[in-house]
Amino acid sequence: MDHAAKIKQLEKIERLEVAKVADCTTQNIGMILRGVQGDQKLNTEANYRVANFLRVNAHWLATEEGDMLKGVAPEQPVVSFEAKQLDLLLRSIPEDRRLIAYQMATQLLISYLAPAPLPQSAASTTAGQDPHVAAAMPSASHHK
Repeated sequence: MDHAAKIKQLEKIERLEVAKVADCTTQNIGMILRGVQGDQKLNTEANYRVANFLRVNAHWLATEEGDMLKGVAPEQPVVSFEAKQLDLLLRSIPEDRRLIAYQMATQLLISYLAPAPLPQSAASTTAGQDPHVAAAMPSASHHK
């Protein structure tokens, strides 16, 4: 498969997006993708930006030589701020109590996501407290 066809197969994105990253026109990108490059090459900085955007090797993108994906770091999963905060909280609990805390947190999240609300008991909740939170809280007998 030729260089332009590999890019075309890889990208699955609009030329406009690549043009924005490269800071050039969609016509320039179209000519590069069709292999009608001539003087339609990306400058070094734009080449690196586009390679990073497409997640391909910048040398391959510029020269058509070498491995298309060599040296490209795998995409890192996106971890939300909230997930990082939960991780920090869990790690702050002494190790000998961490499993219980994890089980309590898991139970709370599962009950919160339950499709039907839990029955609200006057004895187990206080005014204004979410019944899911109250249901997941351990009784006083668990805290010795």
